[in-house]
Amino acid sequence: MYYKKNASKTLSDELFRNPTCEYRGTPFWAWNAELTKERLSKQIADFKDMGFGGYHMHVRTGMVTEYLTDEFFDFIRHCVGEAEKKDMLAYLYDEDRWPSGSAGGRVTKNNPRLRQRYLMMTSADRSDDLPKEEAVEKGTPFFLGAFRIHLNGKGEMTAFEKVDRQEREGDIRFFFCMVREANDPWFNYSCYIDTLSKPAVDEFIKVTYDAFYREVGDQFGKRIPSIFTDEPRLVKSIPLPSAHNKSDALLAFTHDFGESFEKTFGFSLLEKLPYLFFEGENGSHIRTRYCYYDHLTERFASSFMDNVSEWSASHGILQTGHMMSEGDLQQQAEEVGETMRSYRRMGMPGIDMLVARREFNTAKQCQSALHQYGREAMMSELYGVTNWDYDFRCHKFQGDWQACMGVNVRVPHLAWLSMHGEAKRDYPASINYQSPWYKEYKYIEDHFSRVNTAMTRGKPIVKVGVIHPIESYWLLCGSMAETKDKRNELESLFASVINWLLESSLDFHFISESLLPELHRESDSGFAVGEMAYDAVVVPCLTTLRSTTLKALEEFKAKGGKVIFMGECPAYVDALESDAVKALYEASSVIPASRPRLVKELESVRTVSLSVEGGGLTDDLCYSLREDNGEKWMFIAQLKQPFLFDAVTSRPLVVEIDGMYDVKYYDTLNGEITDAEYECVDGKTRVFRKLYVNDSLLFRFIPTDMPKARIRSTAKKTVWQTDIRTRVPYRRHEKNVVLLDMAQYSFDGSPFSQREEILRIDNAIRDSLGLDRRKKAVVQPYLITHVPEDHTVTLRFTVESTIDVDGVELALERAPSCKITCNGQAVDNTPIGWYVDEDIHRVSLPALGKGTNIIDVTFPFGQRTDIEAMYLLGDFGVRVYGAHPVLVPDETTIGFGSVVGQGMPFYAGNLDYFTEIDLPEDGELVCETTMYRGALVRVTLDDGESECSVFPPYKVSFKDVKKGRHKLTYTVYGQRYNTFAGLHNLRAFFRNAYVDPNYWRSTGDLWTYEYLFRDFGIMKTPEMYLLK
Repeated sequence: MYYKKNASKTLSDELFRNPTCEYRGTPFWAWNAELTKERLSKQIADFKDMGFGGYHMHVRTGMVTEYLTDEFFDFIRHCVGEAEKKDMLAYLYDEDRWPSGSAGGRVTKNNPRLRQRYLMMTSADRSDDLPKEEAVEKGTPFFLGAFRIHLNGKGEMTAFEKVDRQEREGDIRFFFCMVREANDPWFNYSCYIDTLSKPAVDEFIKVTYDAFYREVGDQFGKRIPSIFTDEPRLVKSIPLPSAHNKSDALLAFTHDFGESFEKTFGFSLLEKLPYLFFEGENGSHIRTRYCYYDHLTERFASSFMDNVSEWSASHGILQTGHMMSEGDLQQQAEEVGETMRSYRRMGMPGIDMLVARREFNTAKQCQSALHQYGREAMMSELYGVTNWDYDFRCHKFQGDWQACMGVNVRVPHLAWLSMHGEAKRDYPASINYQSPWYKEYKYIEDHFSRVNTAMTRGKPIVKVGVIHPIESYWLLCGSMAETKDKRNELESLFASVINWLLESSLDFHFISESLLPELHRESDSGFAVGEMAYDAVVVPCLTTLRSTTLKALEEFKAKGGKVIFMGECPAYVDALESDAVKALYEASSVIPASRPRLVKELESVRTVSLSVEGGGLTDDLCYSLREDNGEKWMFIAQLKQPFLFDAVTSRPLVVEIDGMYDVKYYDTLNGEITDAEYECVDGKTRVFRKLYVNDSLLFRFIPTDMPKARIRSTAKKTVWQTDIRTRVPYRRHEKNVVLLDMAQYSFDGSPFSQREEILRIDNAIRDSLGLDRRKKAVVQPYLITHVPEDHTVTLRFTVESTIDVDGVELALERAPSCKITCNGQAVDNTPIGWYVDEDIHRVSLPALGKGTNIIDVTFPFGQRTDIEAMYLLGDFGVRVYGAHPVLVPDETTIGFGSVVGQGMPFYAGNLDYFTEIDLPEDGELVCETTMYRGALVRVTLDDGESECSVFPPYKVSFKDVKKGRHKLTYTVYGQRYNTFAGLHNLRAFFRNAYVDPNYWRSTGDLWTYEYLFRDFGIMKTPEMYLLK
């Protein structure tokens, strides 16, 4: 049992206020540099301070310690021991980077039979004349067949015939062959495994899982609760652009796929291969294509996720992780077949939700399997690929809706061990000590862990089931031009049904047809699927149903169950043309694909409604409801992220639930438990709450048989109000900074180049030496040993200044290996500390003078050398003219508004604003900061009591403040964007841009030498109120 404390009859107030480690988040801890026990221990202590309950030890690009060696496992054991000392959990990760399966290339390096393969349809014969077994061993394309294709004017295949390989007659002729994947630096110049092959995955388990068990198996199920498998996948399918196009097309395949297919379905796939790529006239392709995708999905799920999950279960540990391409129908079909099938044996099924996406489909699929199999915990890898300025408001919003859809094990992506070299571009931000706000993150973690203490208890209440449409989508996976419209139509309906239900306060589960035979059971209390039973089942515009699904629906309908068909009657059963569905269809509710009609049909099974007082249902909230020993818990979250969180307007929410209850409000931000404002009338309970755009709500419903009238809360009166309309003193928590990412360079003593951006310099030098450029996909450094640095690079930075300034520092990596001069004067390269990250050293510079200053940095260069930006630190101001920063006098006071134009364009640390007020009388002081750009704002009264101001209405209050003068300090927490983000990429203007390591290397129209800053600071003057 993962949540052992949930065995108690009720949730204790103490556990809610101070949740223990299993309820808390556990970040992806990126092991991306040389490991030391001292560094690991320090960061584990930081995680504890941040409110995390554990950490996933996750190998990333840049790790110097060799993977799966004795040294590596020594560090794993050390971290498990630290978890024991600090009452935390140490979670395992099963791969060197991702996707899981190759063990960093070890599984496939010397074993060609285990390498991934695919089926290629091509207009040119590319196969060698080798027997199958020899072709498999050597990795050469193996010939499967040649076919002549006959098409009509609509691009449908009217006929095909298998022809001799040498025949050249006919207009359209295609060759089919099995091809092995090539070596790739991402897999350390090996290859990904054949995920359709159980022996391949068995070898992965032997190399990786057995090794972890040997080294730390004594802590399995104790300090080590789970092992994470990341994005296992098939070869991504590539359809023909159109039936008349002769491009290559690809599908997942393996050496014995034809044999296992024929054994399963009783006919030869190899004789019908064209049906996988072309639309057959009159649907002649449907059965073959359906069977291919069903068999593909079954082999993939059983070979990989079932395999590792069963190993984990037998060794006392939970299997967690997530699939590749989990959400849209097309993504699933292309890379995993069907997502839900892979959840069936996972002890802790999971998802990823990166780039601030809102994939309700992904979450609901996983939650459905979680609840149907009666599992406790659902994982989400979240927050990654969102850039440095993804603030606490975004963290809460993204986490809230996922918590509402089942997520209770949050894995924040990503906590960097180091920012050395390329690591600083590994999908920022770093949710670790490098972010200035890290000591405040416990505020977020406390919120989510408190939600988890309640919403992991008991059993979910869900009344609506929806048959998942993936199997009907498989039928459409032919040539793109001929299927595009139908694909888009079903994809759109899939998304629409999800949104219609969620936005109408109708929670639901998906029902996987492949899992239903295992999960369905006889029941008189609904359509029973595993641990769940549904009062209504929706069949959403499907083309085919399984005979097992049809039989279960017929039995449910015969017992009075509600079945709703959207659209036309399915014309196929098990992908064979049939009118067997017709009788059930005619006896059921039949509606068009319409939101109003769907909602109307489901009103009879509604449990909860969320509405605006005096108005109709909301369309931007979702809820989760659980029964816990006769009581109920409800969590409500926002579905739609506002364009700006700055709005402080609210609306009167009414939550209505069947039954009579006393209602408690559990404040997850501060841990307080209070009586809600509610009434019990006519067998229903209505709860009233003012709702702001970042709010989520947790209620406890305790049964009662007593009607209750609403008692409205009374507000205090404002007796005094003021704001700040002057410039104020301020304090930076760090020195001011100029990003030095534009330099001239000299290579091996050559004349200096013109001024260029630093990563472009790195590219130019590597190109001149014939070395691979640094980029997203590179081989791990632990495999590149003893590489000489037998070249020399000098970077020349020009610093313009309008002032004389001393006390200046230079921050750079590998300082002890650099020769530094400033205006010709030698500089001591001994580090005096570090800046932002322990691997960015600080060295003292001599005073800079008015005019032009020259800083030269010379260092040895080789294949493993990283040429990186540097940072000028000091007590100065900065003005930027396009691409040219200039030092200016430091400001003594600043105004509210962005500090980018107030001498701190590159500054991204924390910043204090000092203000004073004079209260006319005693009372409750309220401070309001309604617009800021940063992670959060903290307000401190008289250098003592302080409160966070993070979410609307952006008010913090201090009770019993005495008359007279008081000091108020407003601290805005920085996010490192204007120092470390890709400031030259014009995608900065795109919302939710994909920020991967290559984002810093934009080219063409997406590149600019000018700096693209984002606002930072308290943007609007705070307001203060005195209440009585």
